[in-house]
Amino acid sequence: MERSSKVLTAVISVLAITAIVMSGITLGSLSNLNIVGNGGEGGADGVDGIDGIDGVNGVNGQDGTTLVTLWDDLEKNTTNGWCNDEDDFLLQFEDNLWLDNEYVRINSATNFSLTRDGIYKITLKLLLIEIDYNEYYYVSLYKSGILDEYFYCFRYITATIETKQIISVLYVNASSIDYFEIRAHCSTTDIDGFDLSGPNFNQLAIEYLLS
Repeated sequence: MERSSKVLTAVISVLAITAIVMSGITLGSLSNLNIVGNGGEGGADGVDGIDGIDGVNGVNGQDGTTLVTLWDDLEKNTTNGWCNDEDDFLLQFEDNLWLDNEYVRINSATNFSLTRDGIYKITLKLLLIEIDYNEYYYVSLYKSGILDEYFYCFRYITATIETKQIISVLYVNASSIDYFEIRAHCSTTDIDGFDLSGPNFNQLAIEYLLS
């Protein structure tokens, strides 16, 4: 009987030590967890993302990218000097929801710089309205006054369609001396001009990828 009691005591002691060790491992594991967001629909304080931008609270990507700025409204600007027509204008950046000054400097309403050298991902969502058929339309990125890449180019050959949804991604190599603008224009004279829809359809996000 005494021997059985000693065995039972030993078993209880082993179980207690195991529980303590397992508890330590669990707590240690929890303390080292990296919580990452789902991306896409979710963002900082509930801000909607563009096409699957992943983030921790909508800021840092789970693939190592960093969201450096997010504009939730884009408007038509025809007063900038070199693109000042109803058919040829720059995008004006409005309603900035996130700005990291370490990476982005806003030079004007239509002009920004990416101040840390490296590769950036630029995601643009637009809804163009009042477009004409049989005309070529372009949305393009200019770097330091020179065409860098086209976001999109299209033409409709039917008169029944007057809107165009654009969702496009570009990758750009930037340095602190560069500045960027986004131009929308029609290749031929469009008497009525074209425009952007309301803010719920237009968004611009920029992510820093690597140096």
